[in-house]
Amino acid sequence: MRFFSFIDPRIPEGIISDPLRIKQVLSNLLSNAIKFTPEDGLVIIEINLSRNKDGFCLINFSVADTGIGIPERKQKQIFDAFIQADSSITRRFGGTGLGLSISANLVRLLGSEIVLESVMGVGSKFYFTVEAEVSTDSSPADNFRNSMIKACIITGDMEDYSFKNLESYLSACGCVTQVCGNFADASDAECGLCFIIKPGVPLDSITVDDLRGLKSPVFAVSDVDDLNEYRPEVREVLSDQLSHPLTPEMIFRTLSAVSDLKNTETDFPEETVGKTELKFSGRVLVGEDNNINQRLMMLLLKDYGLDVDLGGNGLAVFEKFRKDKYDLILMDINMPVADGLETAHMIREFEKDQSLQETPIVALTAKALKGDREIILESGMNDYLAKPVEMDKLEAVLLKYLAAVEVDIPREGFPIKDIGTSDNVYYDLKKTALELKIPVNVLLNIGRDFFEDTLKVVDDIKAAVEVSDCHSIAAFSHKVRGASANLRFVELSEFFLILEEKAARAENNFDYGSIIDNIVNELNRLKGYF
Repeated sequence: MRFFSFIDPRIPEGIISDPLRIKQVLSNLLSNAIKFTPEDGLVIIEINLSRNKDGFCLINFSVADTGIGIPERKQKQIFDAFIQADSSITRRFGGTGLGLSISANLVRLLGSEIVLESVMGVGSKFYFTVEAEVSTDSSPADNFRNSMIKACIITGDMEDYSFKNLESYLSACGCVTQVCGNFADASDAECGLCFIIKPGVPLDSITVDDLRGLKSPVFAVSDVDDLNEYRPEVREVLSDQLSHPLTPEMIFRTLSAVSDLKNTETDFPEETVGKTELKFSGRVLVGEDNNINQRLMMLLLKDYGLDVDLGGNGLAVFEKFRKDKYDLILMDINMPVADGLETAHMIREFEKDQSLQETPIVALTAKALKGDREIILESGMNDYLAKPVEMDKLEAVLLKYLAAVEVDIPREGFPIKDIGTSDNVYYDLKKTALELKIPVNVLLNIGRDFFEDTLKVVDDIKAAVEVSDCHSIAAFSHKVRGASANLRFVELSEFFLILEEKAARAENNFDYGSIIDNIVNELNRLKGYF
């Protein structure tokens, strides 16, 4: 399933409304869209600024899908409590039918109505409009709207929503876009940056020479499953790879990076970080639900010369394994849908049924308590690797299960900002980048994504604390603790560990608020280094 989002960057930075109600409505609509959309379908959420005038703005919210659709005769009833379009839906997909009724009531409290458009076999679209008072009239897009950045989009499919999505973001930021159907046309374009999206040719057919013919930084935009389709040498030439769903922050960082490259070209000397003496051959499947950990593991493993696939939950990992052959599986113990232990059991059962040779499975675990190794091995896994991932231990695991060869040629061509000396700093970017064997500018991008994601999780933790939902507190804390540790945010990881352990023991009288305050302060301190 492909998921897209558009959040209008022109929306004022400060508005007065009810974010909790809006969040609940969108969550319900998205849940339904995902539930009733096939695996090869689309789900799209859009938040558009319709008007901003006289201290008030109109914001349109919509959730669309290419799912089963709703019969016209049922469309008026669908918002009634306990009503679903088809009684068989409850049996097939579950649910009580309360979600849309609750959402409709919440939207009415916001002074609006949910409108439904649906065609059987084509899909559905739910949308509503909220009027809000503007408290801060500036918008994030204001930083770019006067710069008139020229952007070239190389695409072979202007009808695909992914192209329209990117074009909408760039237009909202005041960019002047030029669409080119191939690399030859793009090489003649006078642009500040280029995007490759659905280029009309296989991604693995694109060469370094294609990119070198372009006169500006090149960014690839694709679905997360397609990130590995580019050749390794092409990925190193790309300025960055962006995966759907795009967010305003991703676009801002891209446009800002281009501006930085224009203004500080001399600050990007050709350096080499992370010289590796070992390369490995093989395909590795990584099971990890945290997107920061996903990106980090992908970078680390690719640096060793490995082909990498990602699965965001246990079922996704099993489905990928069932369809393809892998030489090694690295899998987080605590994944949604099916955890690592359950997934390992499913894989071993499948191998047994198909008379297949066992694929090595290594558990990724944030903490290994007494007895955990026995539980891991009993599940059918072969080994475990503790988080935060230490390079020597990762290398030892790869040596144990994959073919290796020693090489003397360092990896070259990474543009690295000179960030000065590393003495007496609270967080050492250069040291961390060297330890993780990734360029500093890559670590900067991963770190910024981490802060964005973690602030959202902190809001979720606060909401869980208000209702004494210890299970959610523990789950949310665990979700980001591993990523914190992998990025060497030691204090931050410890704070999340405290929350996780206290909540796991259901200590309702514990002062969760003080730890959350420490987390927010630590995030703000660390952000200063990124």
